[in-house]
Amino acid sequence: MARLPYGDEVRDDPRTREVASAIAARRSGAVPNLYRMLLHAPELAEPWVALGSAVRTRAQLGTARTELLVCLVAALLDNAYEWSQHAPLARDAGWSEADLAAVADGDVEAVSDATARAALAYARELVRCDRASAATLSAARAALGDSVTAEVTAIVAYYRGLALLLTALEVDVDDDPDGPARPSEPARD
Repeated sequence: MARLPYGDEVRDDPRTREVASAIAARRSGAVPNLYRMLLHAPELAEPWVALGSAVRTRAQLGTARTELLVCLVAALLDNAYEWSQHAPLARDAGWSEADLAAVADGDVEAVSDATARAALAYARELVRCDRASAATLSAARAALGDSVTAEVTAIVAYYRGLALLLTALEVDVDDDPDGPARPSEPARD
């Protein structure tokens, strides 16, 4: 159970309803619990949603690799909410169960795509150590280029921050019959 009531449960003002409606329109009619929590601060919720969308869909890394990267952050931080949201998107983007299992275990070397492996190895060090070694950064730059390496850093930073919010407030995992309940559990049938 979440540590705070969801914002849409306690705020009944025009701005909150407007932001909730805008989120629902962007999210196929649903307002996930993360955004419901952020509705405590509708002026932050709206740009947060826009930033998250940009991070996921506009990066040069590509949407498929970005989704796998988000899954790695979720797995390393044991964040069930992020995993439940992004593992199905990674599957839909073409990642195999073997790739997702490798990411769930932090075994980025077992991922099938070389570019993804470079991004994931760099991201794994960022999550674990708050920085990457000179060797890992050099390998990322060689494989990805400077722009994509900077993007990967920003993506990791965004989802680490998001994981903090989700964990600190114990935001409930949304019902998702197609996704795993936790990063370390297999998908539900």
